[in-house]
Amino acid sequence: MLKKVCFLLYSDELGNIFLVTIQDVNNRKPFVSVTRIDQQVVNRATMPISLRFLYDQAEPAPALHLLNPYRFIFMNF
Repeated sequence: MLKKVCFLLYSDELGNIFLVTIQDVNNRKPFVSVTRIDQQVVNRATMPISLRFLYDQAEPAPALHLLNPYRFIFMNF
């Protein structure tokens, strides 16, 4: 038996369940975030003291640029 699906169960953030048509779902606008995020670059002058303390205690980053010659060898395979 073949039945056409016309309705879906939709649940919102509060747990409320709604019966909506597929056409309603297709006509909805895509999600747009309203959260504003600071996009300031963090450098040593703007870094919080607690974060700077952790940064100074951490191991230095590995010297990955030393592996570049080997990277190009394996890219041909």
